[in-house]
Amino acid sequence: MFQKNQIKRKEGEVLNRKKTKVFLATILTSLLLLSGCSKERLKLTQEVTKWDNLYEGNNIHFYYEDFTNTQIEELNRLYKLKGTIGSQGDELERALKVSEWLHTKMEYNQGAISTKEDALEILNEKESSPKASDREFSIVFNQVCSALGIYGRIGVFRVKYAEIAKGRDYYRVNEIWSEKLNKWIMVDPSKGVYITKEDIPLSAMEIIESNLDNVEVKGIKDSKDYIKNFKDYTYSYTINIDNTIYGRKRSNSFITYLPEGEMPELKLKQGYAPPTIYVNNRALFNISPKDEYVDDKSDKIPTMIIMKKVTEEDKGDDKTFVIGVFQNSVMVDDYYLKVNDEEWERVKRYKEIALKEGSNTISLSLDGKEIIREIAINKKQ
Repeated sequence: MFQKNQIKRKEGEVLNRKKTKVFLATILTSLLLLSGCSKERLKLTQEVTKWDNLYEGNNIHFYYEDFTNTQIEELNRLYKLKGTIGSQGDELERALKVSEWLHTKMEYNQGAISTKEDALEILNEKESSPKASDREFSIVFNQVCSALGIYGRIGVFRVKYAEIAKGRDYYRVNEIWSEKLNKWIMVDPSKGVYITKEDIPLSAMEIIESNLDNVEVKGIKDSKDYIKNFKDYTYSYTINIDNTIYGRKRSNSFITYLPEGEMPELKLKQGYAPPTIYVNNRALFNISPKDEYVDDKSDKIPTMIIMKKVTEEDKGDDKTFVIGVFQNSVMVDDYYLKVNDEEWERVKRYKEIALKEGSNTISLSLDGKEIIREIAINKKQ
């Protein structure tokens, strides 16, 4: 009897300890949520907690495909694009004809896998295997538009908390420059649609601004389903600085619009964000591709760019990043970086940084004394 009572007491003590742990964990989670730390944020393995590094200027040199490039001309000649699509109509009308033509050559399938990077290779491959992903649709659409004298670029919408997204964390689209409206217009070539508000075609940034309220999707019967599926992706939007496929790459960096007060996300569902300049200002997305770039030296403060270092030797590395600094659309050759409480280090061009578990504060200076930019990344695993 005594032994039974002892066993019962021990079982009760164990049960009470378990209840206490659950209770404390619940309190901790509740406190974190009350402090503004959402359940989603708790699941992130790499969380940006400070980003005093937003680009606020307008001095970015964008690059677009050369219409007279030999490969672009070959694309036109081989597929007789000017005869097939024609030159009648404005840029949007012709771009929609391009989308229709693409669907005679390719069949949209998001699960399709291809490593081809240009329209000629992709179209050749699709003659025997027509299934194509949104990436392939976007590449071919962009280059066919270039062959027809239409400026284009590829853009990516992305969800918030992309690292832990249950489904796809991004949605790829294209934008074409309309001479008629003097603005960018978003086209989804994989679906053959574009979006209007009050009968005016919208750019990607105008779509974000509209919150997809009172808009109409042109090209499909039911706008509601498309809008419902698309809405979650309109948290951020990214475009290339260099929108060319052929020739020497002038930039490997991107521009990403974030809502004011939000933090960049370095870790995505698959892989990491590319080297990116983050902005709250939408003006950069409205610049005409026909505007001649002039370096007006208007950037007074340089901006850090961070990218994940990827090597064949250690694909599982989740801590090594590369820092660069840009100003007036070129990389800065000489600056100082400091990580946490370490001494300032003079950097020539680029610097590798290994994130430690916990908070990592990276500071930028031009003289090794005054902090002019600062970011903080919390590495949880």
